[in-house]
Amino acid sequence: MSLDVDSLFTKVPLDEVLAFLQRKLPAEDPRLPLPTDVFLQLIRLCVESNSFAFESRFYSQIFGVAMGSPLSPVLVNLFMEFFESELLPSISLRPSVRLRYVDDAFALWFHDPTLFSGFLTQLNS
Repeated sequence: MSLDVDSLFTKVPLDEVLAFLQRKLPAEDPRLPLPTDVFLQLIRLCVESNSFAFESRFYSQIFGVAMGSPLSPVLVNLFMEFFESELLPSISLRPSVRLRYVDDAFALWFHDPTLFSGFLTQLNS
């Protein structure tokens, strides 16, 4: 089967992604030139200070991440990693094989085909 996350960029929950990243990074990471909490605050500032113009009107995005921001693909991949490592394992019946590229997934479902709709319902919740 082929699956696609609908409107992923505009649905990324920033708080959950930053909390996931904080759990993954040590408090003091020698790879970062500043403390981890400051790094996370700067990410939040970049995402929440995003505005854009459309037909001579200015808008501010209030949820998710902007599709044109260079930071957005990184945050989208972090959200999908969070989803795959922390949320997906809670679903008891899963595909045998699952491969992902950004928001597209390929999966092999060897279970009873009538059980797939239940899996999809859990996935979407």
